[in-house]
Amino acid sequence: MCLIAILIWAFILRAPLVELESPWFDEVVTLKHLGAESFSDYMKLVRGDDEASQPLYMVLQYGWAKLFGPGYGAQRWFSIILAQVSLILVFLIGNRLQGATTGLLAALALASSAFHIEYSLEIRVYMLAFVWALLSMYSLFRLLEKQSVLWWSIHLGATLGLIWTHPFGVFLLPVEGVAWFLWGARTWKNQLAWGIAQSLVAATLILWLINASQAGAQQAASWLPSPTIGLNDTSLSVSLIGTGFIWIASADYHLGLTDFRNGLPMITYFGFSIGALVISTLKFRKSINSSEGLDSPFTMFWLAAWFHLC
Repeated sequence: MCLIAILIWAFILRAPLVELESPWFDEVVTLKHLGAESFSDYMKLVRGDDEASQPLYMVLQYGWAKLFGPGYGAQRWFSIILAQVSLILVFLIGNRLQGATTGLLAALALASSAFHIEYSLEIRVYMLAFVWALLSMYSLFRLLEKQSVLWWSIHLGATLGLIWTHPFGVFLLPVEGVAWFLWGARTWKNQLAWGIAQSLVAATLILWLINASQAGAQQAASWLPSPTIGLNDTSLSVSLIGTGFIWIASADYHLGLTDFRNGLPMITYFGFSIGALVISTLKFRKSINSSEGLDSPFTMFWLAAWFHLC
């Protein structure tokens, strides 16, 4: 019931914003070919824009447009549904790690996050990639506990969906690989099986990229800026300040600091984070171990502190 309430809260925050603003540049790129007469024509037009990008999101978006129309309002509902799924998956991951309380707090914080609200409304690949990444993580946790054909299929399917949605999805694979080799089954057969299976799934991208020209791939990556992580780099400080402002102002979809919708997520976010700190501190002082997930109060305390500080 608490999870359902969080999903309703997330819906209340997002639904009024669906048609509040017109599509911006990247969304226009997604929308402009949805009126194509056939799927083959659509894919040719999409590849003409960016031949190196993975096609899964565009394929699903085209199917959604055929069902509900190509208008930007209808298309944003696809991202909102994916956002609701991501909240469920975050709850499941938190529940697996530390119990239901942690899962619910994580889902509530994400539901109230300005960044999640913004990407919940964006007609682009990011929310779909987020869902695949969460599902890949959750299925990996299940495999670490007990291997089965079902969870192997879900895990490899999620990995396949992720890398066919966004190229940066491949960065998750080595992280999961480290987790598997550290905490997975110690037999060399299991270690080898995971490595081969994930490698074969990742290798399927070759089927798409083999037809992309080198010039097209370079053009697709040409917008990426150089990293700005130097201590004397003003871009870093500007980025941090801008990030804070975007969070406070609840992104571009809200009308400013005077909009009451900006206050509701902030009150919820801070209120429950402080509550989580108090609960976890009392739990630590009384040395009460969780009966669900990991029997360590430090995880709960760290998670709540991190939410509060952010």
